[in-house]
Amino acid sequence: MMSSSFLLKEEIIMFVNMVELVRDALDFIVSFFISIDYYQILYTFLGAFLGFFIPFLVQKKNEKRKKKKIINNIFRELSGIKNNLDVNIIMSLEKMDNDLINQIREKSIIEIYLREDLKTRLIECYDNISEVCLELYVPIWDALVATGDVIEFKDECYFDDMMQVYTHIKVIFNIVSFQLASSLSDEIKREKVLKIIKEVTIIESFLSDSVLNFYI
Repeated sequence: MMSSSFLLKEEIIMFVNMVELVRDALDFIVSFFISIDYYQILYTFLGAFLGFFIPFLVQKKNEKRKKKKIINNIFRELSGIKNNLDVNIIMSLEKMDNDLINQIREKSIIEIYLREDLKTRLIECYDNISEVCLELYVPIWDALVATGDVIEFKDECYFDDMMQVYTHIKVIFNIVSFQLASSLSDEIKREKVLKIIKEVTIIESFLSDSVLNFYI
């Protein structure tokens, strides 16, 4: 009897100790969570979040502002080129022959080249046209290509037309930049003038009839 009573007493003591341990553990957990400064945690989290995203957003905004500034400069450059070509080449040629530009658009260069009535006049206007073409500087575009920033505009609706225009501008510049006028025969001058006019009509078409016209 004494042995059974002793064992029972031991079990009761163990149970009481276990209850106290559980109570102490619960008290510790409750006191731990009560002691936490949740506002401080929230402030720390927000600080880390804003510290990461605000510079990111500022960078994106600056990139967007830079891109807008660049393309506005490009459109101003193209607008200046369009006005230059219209006034100094298109209009002057229309005065020489009212239907010449349309004929060049619709026919091959060789057909115009063979027109006897235009031979002398095309040769005479070479110096003026070549001077205009040599002034077709595109520093904004050249800088954009040199820095590689041109790729930033590859998804824009005007990108392909813009590339075409500047390609033809470079073609015109190359036609007149490699030889002095004094070293050219009249036949070569006439041929160059017609090639230039053909390129000018292509540029004019892109700047007037494509999506670029909306921007410039």
